Amino acid sequence: MNRQILFLVWRYISFHWGKSTILLASLTLTILMPTCLAHLTRVFEQSIRERAVTSPLLLGVKGSDYDLTMHGLYFRSGIQDHFAVKAWHDLLNKNRGVSAPITSHFTAQSQPIVGTSLEYFEARNLRLSQGKMFRHLGQCVLGAKAASQLGATPGTSIMSDPENVFHLAGAYPLKMQVAGILERNHTPDDEAVFVDLKTHWILEGLGHGHEDVTALDESNGKILDRTEKTVTASSAIIPYLEINESNQDSFHFHAEQETLPITAVLIWPKDTKSATLLLGEYNTASGELQLIKPIDVVESMLKWVFRVKAFMDANFVLAGLSVGGMAAMILLLSLRLRKEEFQTFNCLGCSRTLILRLVLIEWGLFLVVAWILSWMITLAIERLIQYALLGG
Repeated sequence: MNRQILFLVWRYISFHWGKSTILLASLTLTILMPTCLAHLTRVFEQSIRERAVTSPLLLGVKGSDYDLTMHGLYFRSGIQDHFAVKAWHDLLNKNRGVSAPITSHFTAQSQPIVGTSLEYFEARNLRLSQGKMFRHLGQCVLGAKAASQLGATPGTSIMSDPENVFHLAGAYPLKMQVAGILERNHTPDDEAVFVDLKTHWILEGLGHGHEDVTALDESNGKILDRTEKTVTASSAIIPYLEINESNQDSFHFHAEQETLPITAVLIWPKDTKSATLLLGEYNTASGELQLIKPIDVVESMLKWVFRVKAFMDANFVLAGLSVGGMAAMILLLSLRLRKEEFQTFNCLGCSRTLILRLVLIEWGLFLVVAWILSWMITLAIERLIQYALLGG
């Protein structure tokens, strides 16, 4: 009997395909909105919390905890406050765990260029899929999405984006050689172009390389004055825009490297005692630096997300009640329009129970198909977001 009822249901739906399609779309959207929001909120919460949990402590200049967290963990906030790299070296001498500096002010085709050290890759458990780690000035290692976005492979070169094409006195863009590409790990690291600190300082214009001025003569206009001890060069000497084996020895800095800037230090303490001691040492009223727990900042951010979600959930409840009322009205009107059809069933010997089962199975089928469609659309939206943000 069930097969016959399903056959009748299918014939009715296929004959009234227009009405059935509109009803199915309405039910799908009604189920989709709260389902999609709840699922994507869980995915967002899981991904952002996981990144914060795996980044126990973050050191930076006192200011906005939010900006510092977004900069140090997600490479998103271009903070201007910086401090001397000596603070990181002092931290290493304390031997309280693993730490890695972070500095990021530049991009390569909109992908963030992150200056750091090899300790970062070890602490983040990042592995190479191709090539090798950077070893020399001007080399870089790309995240999986950055490599795809830039169309780069080990051995090729990429250019940093100029700071301002109208600012002639700004730092020159640097042509960097791709040393390796990291395995995809579905984190912001997939989007980054990693370089060592010295290369990033060269990008900032704090170091450069150029022709050996002592070997030039005054005839070409590049030398303004020469004495036994000094040589004064003109602006005609343009710094090298690429670092290679032939010129890397000419690159130098015009300041003590201990004083050169970084914007944050990620710290993975070796135990709870070390973490407590570090928090006590840095979070003093007189210090210029602060040590924060990114998970606390993320939890604060998520509270606002959940408040917005609660408001949206209430809105979806009202929308669901409205659509439910419309669906009930459509059902009642449909039953009235199908009165002659049901009378024909009675004449053929069908009981009222069978007719009721027919209607219930028909609407149950709509609800099941609508739920399946809404879940499939939710998963598709999640994949699209992952691909757009993290390259899948």
